Amino acid sequence: MELLDEQGRVFGRINVIDLLAVLFALAVVVAGVTLVFSGGPSESPNLESRYVTLDLGTQPGYVTERIDAGDVASLPNSPENLTLTDVYVAPAEGPSAVVTVRARVTGQRIGEPNGGPTTVTYAGEPLILGRQLTVETTEYRLSGVVTNVDRSSNSLPVSTTDVLVTATLPADALTALSVGDQYRENGQTLATVETMTVYPSDNPENRRVHLGLSLRTLTRQGRTQFGTQAVGLGQTLSIPFQQYSVNGEVTQVGQASPPGDVTTTTAVLKLSNVGPERSKNVREGMTETVGETQYARVTDVRTEPSEVVLTSQDGNISLREHPRNVDLYLTVELRTRLRQTRLDFHGQPLRLNDEVTLDLGLVTIRGSVIEVRR
Repeated sequence: MELLDEQGRVFGRINVIDLLAVLFALAVVVAGVTLVFSGGPSESPNLESRYVTLDLGTQPGYVTERIDAGDVASLPNSPENLTLTDVYVAPAEGPSAVVTVRARVTGQRIGEPNGGPTTVTYAGEPLILGRQLTVETTEYRLSGVVTNVDRSSNSLPVSTTDVLVTATLPADALTALSVGDQYRENGQTLATVETMTVYPSDNPENRRVHLGLSLRTLTRQGRTQFGTQAVGLGQTLSIPFQQYSVNGEVTQVGQASPPGDVTTTTAVLKLSNVGPERSKNVREGMTETVGETQYARVTDVRTEPSEVVLTSQDGNISLREHPRNVDLYLTVELRTRLRQTRLDFHGQPLRLNDEVTLDLGLVTIRGSVIEVRR
């Protein structure tokens, strides 16, 4: 049988034109199936994602306010891209802030020799620690250092840390601080005043303040940080609240309230060699009050003549009563905190022979503790 007959039919059955149409249709179907099962023409089998932590350093406020999770940076003429998944902003010196971000980076997968683990390159270079990586969006262009790379975890190791910070502030600055005050940056609350305890200081123009703070902190290599500042006992923290900046020492970590239970303690203070004008100004009933809190009340005042050491012309040494000055013995009720077996007053241990300062309004006294009654 001939392949084509006189009427142009294949094997005398099918028209050549019809056969070509059927073959074309089959080719389209096969191509479509291949396209569906291969994942589409835009997906490259060599693309793979990694999560990186980028230290973007110190940035001005007009930049930090533009950085948000979800920002996307794409490379021109390339399927590779970078998407921010988490942002941490904390205070730096001046009106700037320290910025750390977490990002999902999609780049080219490259297999290691001998069947080892794969690596990913982005913009032609591998994603490795210490690499400088550029983040360029429609609103900003920043460069940061890669400090962590892994296959998962789209969030930064951010947590809430409660601390107690002790600071010395001008008395008039206390009107600028109160419980509930917040430090905010980039739409995030980074520090909140949870408690505030105010004590007198040796200088009547200043106050010692214990601030209980709740901080949004970042863990880096096992260390807890507030921006670039380490959060630990004895460390100094600087926090720029809206109306006043606080610089103080961390005296407690893990709890924002002062330690111990409030209690009342009776103590006897001795003030030596006090002049008559000053001694007349210390009276029973005087109190030390800061805000609405009373920290001390004088319940009894007793005086004894002060002794002076005299040396005669022949070298003999003797004790004599001072003709005018006296020693004051004050019995006072103190607002203290009991910490197991330790008593604190004004946020410091109350012990025999320690000196205590009381701001009694008309007069500030400083006496030595000679007796403690509980």
